[in-house]
This record gives sequence, structure tokens and C-alpha cells, in this order.
Amino acid sequence: LMKRLINLLARSIALCEVRCLEIELHDQTDALQHVSDVDACRAICTARDATQRALLKARQHYLSLLPPGHCPTWRNA
Repeated sequence: LMKRLINLLARSIALCEVRCLEIELHDQTDALQHVSDVDACRAICTARDATQRALLKARQHYLSLLPPGHCPTWRNA
């Protein structure tokens, strides 16, 4: 019972991290629409790339905590 509870807590934390990174990526994409400076646009694009890589790692970590045979479908990349 304790092992299941710990796994559930770990999955909850991992899913929260995934959702936070998805929100961050969405906000960075929205910010690009309001920026006209080339340097600021380049900085946002660099940050978006890092966020996308972090999101991929977070999703992989979350998937590793799921029981075998269970694989959710993500809405965005």
C-alpha cells in the first residue's frame, strides 16, 4: 500500500511539472506575437527550445512512472 501511495505521489508531481512546462511553452509562444525586437525574439526562441527539451524529459519521466501498457496521448508537442 505504501509503495502505491509513493508512486501515486511521484506521478502527481511529474504530471504537475509537465503541465507547468506546457503553460510556460504556451506563454512563450504568445509572447512572440507581441515582440518586434529581433534580439528579444531570438531570446524567446532560445528559451522556447530549452522549454521544449525540458517538456520532453518531463513527459518521459512521467511515462516511466506509469504501469506497463498505459500510455496517454499528449495534445501538443
